[in-house]
Formats: sequence, structure tokens, C-alpha cells
Amino acid sequence: HSTYLRSLGLQSDLRIVIAGEHGPVNQEDILVLRLDRNGGFGSSWEANLAFPFGQAAASGGGGGDRVLVQSDGKVIVAATYWTGDPNNIVDVGVARLLANGAGLDVSFGGQGTGMRFAAP
Repeated sequence: HSTYLRSLGLQSDLRIVIAGEHGPVNQEDILVLRLDRNGGFGSSWEANLAFPFGQAAASGGGGGDRVLVQSDGKVIVAATYWTGDPNNIVDVGVARLLANGAGLDVSFGGQGTGMRFAAP
């Protein structure tokens, strides 16, 4: 397994959002953590919010994550993912998480998944 923390964001209540990836090498899920002001995990956010990133047929993991906190507290994560296609090895996408950390915001991306990818 590997774990990489790639980006930080700050919510308006001064909680820190961290994005990265975690999992078996080349099969990593996107990992998003939120720390309270005292550096601990709060009860209102899942301690480890991890989700696969990429097309359903993708055979690899995600990486190169960047995080942005919107003014409403929702969290945008941008990342690359390994497609498993030798003609297009890496692609990019974005996902949006609910402000309360309950999971992906399915109203984002237009496909009911909370994610949007550059490739069709």
C-alpha cells in the first residue's frame, strides 16, 4: 500500500481539508481527510473518505490530487487517473464532496456520480 498527501484546503470554520491517495500501488483511491482546529478528526466528517476515481473500466488508481474548498464548504478534488488504455494512459477529472463529508455530491458533474472526467 501507498499513501500520499498532495494538497491542503482551509474551510471557513478553520478546519483543514487534506487530499491525496491511498491503496495498493497503481490502484490507489482518492483520499480526503478533514482535521478540526486542534488537529483531530471531527465526528461530523468521515475520518477517511476514500473513493475510486476514474472510469468504471479503469484498471489503475488516481493521483496528483488538488483540493479547493468552495465558499459553501463543499470540497472540489481534481486528480489524474490511470485509464489502462495504452492509447490514453492518463486522464483527468474532478469530484465534489458534500460539505459535511457524507460522500460525493451527486448533483455535481451531470452524471449523478459527483464526478466529471475529461474523457467521454
